[in-house]
Amino acid sequence: MKQLRLLGFVLPPLYVIVYYACNAAAYSAAGMTMESLFFTITIISIFVWGWSYGFAISTNKFFTKRNYENKKGQVFGAHSIAFVASFIIYLASTGILGGTLNTLTTYSQVQNFSDSLKFIIPLIYISQFVVQSIVAVFITSKIYDADYKKSLNANKLAIFILFVVYSLLAVFASFLTRAAITAYVPGAL
Repeated sequence: MKQLRLLGFVLPPLYVIVYYACNAAAYSAAGMTMESLFFTITIISIFVWGWSYGFAISTNKFFTKRNYENKKGQVFGAHSIAFVASFIIYLASTGILGGTLNTLTTYSQVQNFSDSLKFIIPLIYISQFVVQSIVAVFITSKIYDADYKKSLNANKLAIFILFVVYSLLAVFASFLTRAAITAYVPGAL
């Protein structure tokens, strides 16, 4: 558990590098250069590190008030790992949906698919929220040797913020799904 801080720093950029390496041909065909890759890695990593650090401060404050040891760095790693777990769900699900979308040829197929996506895309965001929250609570409880109820209570601010963010994303995505699908498939209108 002592290496979680290092893992929290290494995992976000490593994940983005692996993701781009797996999809290098597509990004190369789209004209993405190495500079834009490093810019993307930097932006995503700084976002995840800042967000995880904020959550770590909140969680650590809860435990230090209850006479636990200060383990802010390890909690930072736990939240960073939780973010990467949610990114994996998002990218895997959008890859599957994109592959399905490429097989659609008629307007009625696009119509039926976009109608079902109004429910599927919010479920993707809900699953991201659930997985990220469970991973953060589980690892935090292991770090402090606390029960899950106490760990859940320590992470309540983080879970509330994640709930608000993922709820807004789900609502926004469900409204834009039909327009995005019909614009993506040539001749759908």
